Amino acid sequence: SAMPIGSEGINEVFAMHPFLPGGNVDGKVNNFVVDPTAADLTKPCVLYDDILNTVKGLYPNPTGLLRRNLIKNLHHFYSGFAAVLGEECVEKFPYAQQ
Repeated sequence: SAMPIGSEGINEVFAMHPFLPGGNVDGKVNNFVVDPTAADLTKPCVLYDDILNTVKGLYPNPTGLLRRNLIKNLHHFYSGFAAVLGEECVEKFPYAQQ
């Protein structure tokens, strides 16, 4: 059955399983480097912006149905994101609003 979503207990989960943001460099594997400027769950607005920037990089000038669906899906993403990580981040509209 459907269950409400929320952030209750999220701090305990991430305290037990911490991670540092970063990635492999030079397109190679097994050379993980921590990126102190990257988003993590303690900086939800930076994380939100990083995700939007990734989408904008993948779809710089969408048109038609793709643009419409990106607008809708980014709004749905924000709604869930805000419910779990908090509403202090302002919803952004990289492709305008419908």
